[in-house]
Amino acid sequence: MGTTIDAAANKTPVVRTDKIPLGDTSGVPKYYTVQQIETDALAQATSTTVGLGNVTNVAQLPISYLSTDGAMTADSATLVPAQSAVVTYVAAQLSAFLSGLTSKGAVVAISTGNIAGSYSTGVFTVIATGALTIDGVSPAVGQFVALVGQTGTGGTGTVNGIYVVTTAGTTGVSPVLTRASNYNTSANVAAGTYFIVSGGTTNKGTFWVNTTTGAVTLDTTALVFTEVTVGSLAASALTGTTLASNIVTSSLTTVGTLANLTVTGTIVGSINGNAATSTTATTAGTCTGNASTVTTNANLTGMVTSVGNATTVVTNANLSGDTTSSGNTTTTSKINGIIQAGTAATVTSNATTLPVTTAIDEVTNSSAATLTLTLATSGAVNGQKKIIQVLDFSAVAQTLTFVNTENSTVSVPTTSNGSTTLPISIAFLFNTNTTKWRCVGVS
Repeated sequence: MGTTIDAAANKTPVVRTDKIPLGDTSGVPKYYTVQQIETDALAQATSTTVGLGNVTNVAQLPISYLSTDGAMTADSATLVPAQSAVVTYVAAQLSAFLSGLTSKGAVVAISTGNIAGSYSTGVFTVIATGALTIDGVSPAVGQFVALVGQTGTGGTGTVNGIYVVTTAGTTGVSPVLTRASNYNTSANVAAGTYFIVSGGTTNKGTFWVNTTTGAVTLDTTALVFTEVTVGSLAASALTGTTLASNIVTSSLTTVGTLANLTVTGTIVGSINGNAATSTTATTAGTCTGNASTVTTNANLTGMVTSVGNATTVVTNANLSGDTTSSGNTTTTSKINGIIQAGTAATVTSNATTLPVTTAIDEVTNSSAATLTLTLATSGAVNGQKKIIQVLDFSAVAQTLTFVNTENSTVSVPTTSNGSTTLPISIAFLFNTNTTKWRCVGVS
């Protein structure tokens, strides 16, 4: 019958008088052999009774299903990595990423814009009184914050850094920040230091690294901080993105959806997408998409080609070098610093001085008397063009006197048209040999 299970040293078999759970529902006392117990136990070993959830076949989980790749380099799609392998892999990745970097801990909030205030020897006092709010966070005394966008009032980038709140600010009292003890010397503010932002509406959870180049002297060197993001730019869809640093690349092409790209630094290379706004495009920068607006001191130098539609170029947009537009250029206010649109001149006592920085001057005499027109010469370059349109005070021709001009085969006119609606137009080219504006046309 097989070996019985003994309950005592005298080898008396075990007799169960209760209902035996292992396959016996009769309630009748019964002797159980080791073999019977094994057979009944295996019959009841389901995924639920052994805690394996949805696994219905114990044979599906042999040891061979566990990966022995401790470095996780095989990247198996079927084997389950061991816990130790996961820990080792994550630790190695973090170590590689943080190599050369020095942690400065966490801050509760980060200010990426300017906070108006005054700075003196490590102490920053906010001009405004009351509680300080940074990115939706009102830091308390003893909490750390980061300033990474200081400009103008309150100092330049030299004021940037990590601070501890020493005065929170209240009614009539300004908040006061003091440089953190681990960020208050030239040695510990070097490039490669980083911190994590633990709070804030916009920047919570972000990771920032000091990317200042060259030797750093505290309170003298402008500290530059860059947000480090996870993932590849090449694999991302960018919409409405601002790149606030310089782009030095042979070609910046459309990545996913590259819309409304605003570059506040310098573009060196080519833009093959749509550039909504560009501050400076230099060194053979080519815009082959639609340049919607180029604003405020946009110095387009070298071989600058617009294949798309350049809608507006305004305010000191200096287009120098070989500038070609094969699309539609709607408005260009300035080229090489010269205003291209017609500019009304102010005439006082029948006289006015016309600046070098205007290409087309519109002049209306202040009374029916001799009009004196002085053409400025300082800063003019050889071959620079200027057109002057003169309207009379009344329908009576007036004597015209020009200063700093010379005749070519075309003489400078001495009288006007005698019209308040049909101006006389005189074209000049600047001659650096004589520092005179040479008359080249009259109509």
